[in-house]
Order: sequence, then C-alpha cells, then structure tokens
Amino acid sequence: GKGLQAMVDRLRCARRGAETAAREAEARGRRAEAGVHEAKLACARAQSGRDAAEGALAAAHGGEEEAHVAHDRAHELAELRDTLLTASAVDSAEERQRLKRRAIAEDVENGEPLVAMRRRIK
Repeated sequence: GKGLQAMVDRLRCARRGAETAAREAEARGRRAEAGVHEAKLACARAQSGRDAAEGALAAAHGGEEEAHVAHDRAHELAELRDTLLTASAVDSAEERQRLKRRAIAEDVENGEPLVAMRRRIK
C-alpha cells in the first residue's frame, strides 16, 4: 500500500502544481489584457494629440496667410495715402499759383503795376 500512497501523494502534488500554474497563467493573461487596454488608450491619446497638433498647425498656417494679406493691404493703403498726399500737395501748389496769378491780374487791373511786380518776385 505504501507505493500506492506515494503515487497518490505525487498526483496530488502535481495537481496542486498544475492549479497554481493555471492561476499564474490566468493572472498573466489578465495583466496582458490590461496592458493591451493601456496600450490602446495610449494610442488613442497619441492620436488625439496628433489631431490637436495638426489643428494648431492648420490654424498657424491660416494666421500666417491672414498676416500676409494684412501686410499687403497695409502696403496698398500706404501707397494710396502717399498718392493722395502727393495729389493734395500738387493741388494746393496749383491753387496757390492760381491765387497768385489772380492777385497779380487784379493789381494790374486796379492800376497798381508795382504791387503786381512785387507779387511776382515773391
């Protein structure tokens, strides 16, 4: 009976070992699943981070375009202002000449040629 008992003991021991190994394998499997889940979450976070970065980049490009347009517009406005100032200066110079000529003509009409001559010199 001793040999039989030893065999039963060995079988019990082997069964306990197998159960322990099975429990450890299950725990490892659960940890692996949790790891896969974590990896999926990290991947999703990375993707949304990438999307946000792409959005920011697109916004920056848009801002750059707007800045270029505004810059060009500022140049156009500056040129327009210069043109208007020049035109205004020319107009006022012509107006001064016209007034001067009229004053000289009036002086001559009024019989004051000396006054007219002094005006011409000025």
